[in-house]
Amino acid sequence: MGKECIVVGCTNRDTDKQEGLKFHRLPKQEYRRKLWLQAINRKNPSTGEFWIPRDDGARVCSEHFIEGKSDDSKSPDYVPSVNMGYHTPLRSLDRYNRLLGRKSVQPVKRQLPFEDSQSRATDTTAAEALLDLSSSRSPSPDENDQGNGHETFIKLLAEANIKVKMVTQELNRLTLENHSLQTARFCTRYTRLNEEEIKFYTGLPSSAAFVWLVSYVRDVLPKSNSLTSEDVLLLVLMKIRINPPQRDIAFRFGISETTLTTYFDVAIPALAKKLVFLVRWPGKEELMSCRPQCFKETFPRCVSVIDCTEIFIEAPADFEARNATYSTYKHNNTLKYFASITPAGSVLFVSKGYPGKTSDKILTNDCGYLNFIESGDVVLADRGFLIADELNELGAELVIPAFTRGKTQLSAREVERGRKISNVRIHVERAMERLKNFRILSDKMHSNLVPHADSIFTVCAALVNLHPNLVN
Repeated sequence: MGKECIVVGCTNRDTDKQEGLKFHRLPKQEYRRKLWLQAINRKNPSTGEFWIPRDDGARVCSEHFIEGKSDDSKSPDYVPSVNMGYHTPLRSLDRYNRLLGRKSVQPVKRQLPFEDSQSRATDTTAAEALLDLSSSRSPSPDENDQGNGHETFIKLLAEANIKVKMVTQELNRLTLENHSLQTARFCTRYTRLNEEEIKFYTGLPSSAAFVWLVSYVRDVLPKSNSLTSEDVLLLVLMKIRINPPQRDIAFRFGISETTLTTYFDVAIPALAKKLVFLVRWPGKEELMSCRPQCFKETFPRCVSVIDCTEIFIEAPADFEARNATYSTYKHNNTLKYFASITPAGSVLFVSKGYPGKTSDKILTNDCGYLNFIESGDVVLADRGFLIADELNELGAELVIPAFTRGKTQLSAREVERGRKISNVRIHVERAMERLKNFRILSDKMHSNLVPHADSIFTVCAALVNLHPNLVN
């Protein structure tokens, strides 16, 4: 690969074979390398930071030095300064040559007995400052025109004043920013979260999925004067995913609890209607093509694995509702939901909520699930689903573990069949675990959210289906 100059606007390459043209690597010394990068002044357009080469191959050609690269830090050729692609004040070699002349003829100073090292150092520093001032004064009439020297001095003074004003403005800005950061309240915003935080707070598989979801549901989200659409969706999903107290969310986003409740009342049903298409029953061919190998070998005609789950709720004030929702199995007031999982682990059907006292059989017959079953289908379930007769009428088959009631032990065939069922039912347990990872479904649901329980369960199922399949 040929050498080329990295200065903005310079097109010199070693393939041009120009006589006397040299290419110099960037210095390895950190301080001098920084000076070179500042002189080259290439910046990242998005961040404004100085461009830094990734390797040691970056070079600057000799056309950007006055007389050629010099390793003397006093020389104007210590750093490239010619034709840098932007306006730069010209550096003169006269001052540098005069400095070399003074160094070649150093006056002999006799040290007095009372002079210590500190006073000598002070005298040396002062002398060097005077020499610099004398060398930076306007050239004498013999050397150059006195008027030109004065104009140069005025120009340098004006540039220094501009730099002072810029530094002062930046200092004021940073002071205000520091004050605002010290006095600002803690708040959560979408723009402040990284990839892992977005996945944790929303239950989505990636930040890209969140961006897509915002664009898809933006039109149904409640409008806010203080929050963006991204933040409104974030606070709703945060409630569903980690279920913090509402006051906590209100503090995080700088809104009142009343406003937050309004957001939930509007957003949750709207999200359920918008995302219900993600929870669908596919065609038979699509179901069969997505079966994992373990199902193909043991239950090749299986289209659905079913289960019921219960959500704890606060005890209703009405006595009849409290009695109907009390689950003797969970010893608590619950809402019961039916879910059907594909062999690959996706949720393809969810029911509305039923009182916790409802049996699995009644719920299955009433929720509309059987309308999707066709002749020849196989359904895997737990022992509580006594729906074999209903499926037989549809020409389908129910596969459940064998009962031990009235038997001293199971036959070898029943044991083997039970083992096969357990090996594949583990996948539905993992899918239900994905649902339960939304803490609002595993914690006790507050009474003001119970009216939205069906919508919440639908949204959780839809978000689960945005994840990759559990079984390949």
